[in-house]
Amino acid sequence: MKKTNTTENIDSLPQTLHSIGNENPFRVPENYFDTLRISIADKISEKRETSPWIHFILKKEIFYTVSLCCVIAFFVIFFPIISTHYNDSKLSVSDYVIEEKYSSFDEDMLVAFLTENEEDKTSDNDYLMDYLLHNDTDINLIMEELK
Repeated sequence: MKKTNTTENIDSLPQTLHSIGNENPFRVPENYFDTLRISIADKISEKRETSPWIHFILKKEIFYTVSLCCVIAFFVIFFPIISTHYNDSKLSVSDYVIEEKYSSFDEDMLVAFLTENEEDKTSDNDYLMDYLLHNDTDINLIMEELK
């Protein structure tokens, strides 16, 4: 059913186009197309009278060059400042540790710490010696190994 309607519409289409003929159904003022060319040329020439700087700035190569220079200038200006502040803060932390923590150490504390470590080592050695002696190990061999 639909094919018949579509076919009928297509068949009737050339008849409607044929019924229009070669005449233009729209009305146009007289001598309109004679002055149309001149008015279009005037409007185009008015648009072309823009500043040459705008065309220079809008070129892709100039735009890319200027943007690259801006990025480089940004890094040159701000990167050394950031790295300088980082190094200053790093030095101030080490100075703080040297001044504050080093002055809080007492000589007696250091001596006590070192003697504790020595006692631990000697007690470990004594424990090993006792173990080896109780397991029938040669004393001369032990002395050679400890040297």
